[in-house]
Amino acid sequence: MKFKTIQKGFSLIELLVVVAIIGVLAAVGVVAFSGFLGNSKIAASKSNHQQVVKFITTSITKCDTGGQLILKQNSTRNTSDLCSYVRSGNIPALQSAFGNHFNTLGWCNPHGLKHTSGTCQEAVANGGSLGNGRVGETQIIGNSSKKIFYVDTKVDDNTVLTNSINVIN
Repeated sequence: MKFKTIQKGFSLIELLVVVAIIGVLAAVGVVAFSGFLGNSKIAASKSNHQQVVKFITTSITKCDTGGQLILKQNSTRNTSDLCSYVRSGNIPALQSAFGNHFNTLGWCNPHGLKHTSGTCQEAVANGGSLGNGRVGETQIIGNSSKKIFYVDTKVDDNTVLTNSINVIN
């Protein structure tokens, strides 16, 4: 008497087909994910730029309307009113104060750039030259002769956002 053996499982061909399908799906997913990451870095750089512009503009407006400009987020925890710098047009002092404010917040460059020490590069730079910042970096650039600030952000290799903010109206 002959017994029939019942074999359960997948054949080698079936397994190879499944592995090939998973490989194709993974390749498509990696390409889509890298595009998503690039777009999110650009969006974060644009958001940083807008926040810096709004904060500086609002701070200067406070002084114009009789309020106080106190930047508590800085390395010295300075609680003195900086409106005298606005009224006198002391651009270097204001640039330093705003730069310290943002760097104390610990914003890192959204493009993931690092210092040689391995720490993240700051998202906001105090000074620089228009259009020449690192990718993802927002620069606060003062112009003492014109009494204005430029906020300049290189959001990617081909795009730079620049806004000017009058200090004295």
